[in-house]
Amino acid sequence: MRKIVLLFIFITSICSIVKSQDYIYYTQYLFNSLSINPAYAGSQDFINVTGDVRKQWTGIKGAPFTQTLSAHSPIMNDMCGIGLTIQNDKIGVTSQQEISLSYSYKIRFTNQVLSLGLKGGVNTMNSRFDKLNLDDVSDVEFLNNEKTVLPIFGFGAYLKGDNYFVGFSLPQLYKFFSASSNKYFNLQKLSFVSAGYLFQLNKNLKIKPSTLIKVNFGSVSEMDFTSTFYYKEKFIFGASYKTLNSASLFFEIEFQPRYFLGYSYDVSTTSLFHQQYGSHEVSLNIFIDKKGRTKVMNPRYF
Repeated sequence: MRKIVLLFIFITSICSIVKSQDYIYYTQYLFNSLSINPAYAGSQDFINVTGDVRKQWTGIKGAPFTQTLSAHSPIMNDMCGIGLTIQNDKIGVTSQQEISLSYSYKIRFTNQVLSLGLKGGVNTMNSRFDKLNLDDVSDVEFLNNEKTVLPIFGFGAYLKGDNYFVGFSLPQLYKFFSASSNKYFNLQKLSFVSAGYLFQLNKNLKIKPSTLIKVNFGSVSEMDFTSTFYYKEKFIFGASYKTLNSASLFFEIEFQPRYFLGYSYDVSTTSLFHQQYGSHEVSLNIFIDKKGRTKVMNPRYF
């Protein structure tokens, strides 16, 4: 299995990029994998609550600003998992609010656990065209504000061993026609493929190289390469590179028992490099047992 995972990482590093449209996800997605894969729900033996705030391209008016709150837990003697995700995303005069539920079912093998997950929810999109400064105020495309409510469906699979993980997900698939505006509204059709392996460097230090492939259907896809270091199980730090737009540094530290604070800084590798001051992301992870008490837990690598 180790050879399979390493081969997968190598193949993904040389595979060609396909065309599709962009999709926003967090730099610190490894600390909140539920955001990209519903099969991650309940993947550990405790309740995980995560808050994440991302301010992208600071210095540019109307740049993306995203907030997410999620929680997930194992249920039914750890045979299943449930999760909740609430997200608010704003770009210019357009905003999206999403609320979704995830459910996973676990199949246990000798040294591995395979989780299969489903996701369902609602996405609300609002466009406030009355906030724009238009040169042509009579343009019919911008005369009326728009609000559209779309259902969300998705599924995923997540295989976890002692030292590795492999994941696949289709987080949202939907196309909606609004008779009132005579327009099609598309949630991004894409898939995520991820894999990683944990290496023990010495008594106090471990490293986890991982990759995430974001395959969009019809536009430009992206690959994320990340190296994450674990020092004495209390301090996590690393760097990542996204093939289309940025390079990042990040860390997460346990400042109270079972409370982890994370931060990442992204610098653009596109023409925006000289026009903005990078992207900032802050996260808070809380881990508690199912009776509401904090407890000593096994290190969380996947």
